[in-house]
Amino acid sequence: MYSQAGKVGPAYCTGVGKAMLAFLDVAEQDRVLSQQSYHRFTDGTLTDAASLRAELAEIAKRGYAFDREEHEPGIICVAMPILTRRGRVLGALSVTSSTARTDLAALEALVPVIRPVSERIAAEAEDWRFPDEAKQTMKMGA
Repeated sequence: MYSQAGKVGPAYCTGVGKAMLAFLDVAEQDRVLSQQSYHRFTDGTLTDAASLRAELAEIAKRGYAFDREEHEPGIICVAMPILTRRGRVLGALSVTSSTARTDLAALEALVPVIRPVSERIAAEAEDWRFPDEAKQTMKMGA
């Protein structure tokens, strides 16, 4: 399996990537989507911005994303965004498996377990200072 902690995969065809993309503000989402190359890794890969936007809208409504063998054949996941109270995307976490071991319904059943973990990470990170926020605070004289 390609996916390992610390490895980077394309946002448009990974669960954590789509979970983060779905919760970006519209301008940032537009900017990021315009930079995607939409390479087809598998038969399930979304290969155009329109399809991806439709998927991101569903993710935003549902609150979590799936990887349906979009980056790697046989690899699936459910992914939860990590969001601050103000909705800032900090990252995402996922539970990943193979289709030989489980299915998406079983992974989706884990949402009640991973959602509170995501919320706890976000709560812990709420007091972090981000470089762009620190610059704004300095400009405002705080």
